[in-house]
Amino acid sequence: RHTFYYNNRVSFSYVSSTTPATATAGGTGGIPGITTSQDEVGLKMLVYASATDNNSIAVTISLDNSVLRAITPFKSGEQTVQNVDKTGQGITTDAIIRNGATTVLTVFDSNAAQYDRRSLGHNIPILAGGSINASRTRTATLLVLSASIKDTGAGQRQNP
Repeated sequence: RHTFYYNNRVSFSYVSSTTPATATAGGTGGIPGITTSQDEVGLKMLVYASATDNNSIAVTISLDNSVLRAITPFKSGEQTVQNVDKTGQGITTDAIIRNGATTVLTVFDSNAAQYDRRSLGHNIPILAGGSINASRTRTATLLVLSASIKDTGAGQRQNP
């Protein structure tokens, strides 16, 4: 009956908003304001387990996995902010595991693709010069759990 928490996160900052520069008393432009924000991505896992009456372990697991895909600039007039593109997956599941057994609880499967085409100019065929690069990455996160009951001696009567 112990809760286990695992947190492996990466924090990052980005420009979330700007304010235009205001004119000063002398008529010169001031300094524009910049507001930054922080976010984080990574893996968070919470596990709660308790022994059952039939010598098994009841387990509840919450899992959250997120990835930063890109931070891209967005310009509106003279102001530029950064858009954050992140993706994530999560699950909460319950399971009964026999004492000493191992089981697969869940699998997260994700695909990422990147495509880059460079040519000598807009609408000029690649045959005239340039390159095409494409890559694809597949990642599987497999959650395997082994559980065993450990007797802590609680509730046992001690002889004087």
